[in-house]
Amino acid sequence: MWSGFLGALLGGGGDRIPAALNWTIAASTVVSVTEATNSQTISGINRSITLRITASATATMEYRKNGGSWTSISSGGQVSVANTNTIEWRMSVGPPGGTVTFSVYNDSAGGTLLDTFACNWITV
Repeated sequence: MWSGFLGALLGGGGDRIPAALNWTIAASTVVSVTEATNSQTISGINRSITLRITASATATMEYRKNGGSWTSISSGGQVSVANTNTIEWRMSVGPPGGTVTFSVYNDSAGGTLLDTFACNWITV
């Protein structure tokens, strides 16, 4: 009761915090240039929220929402999602070598960190 009242008082109410998310890359060490995460379903919210993704090093990133087409996104880029939407990320880095860490934030809840995943790219 109070959270709904305070939410309405402070800016419109609605649950902006999704259930736990856990994006992963199939292998922590990969040899291919492009890798995609698993798909995660956004749940536990009753209004659209804005996700932001960052990369710790230069990377080309894309996202796919609800199984649609891949869309380019830059580090620091945002995507709007609603309850039951699915999101997956695809990225490539160059040149191969090193670890890149990706972080996903909920900008609709003050930039709360939702998930971090990393991948080691190796040369063969």
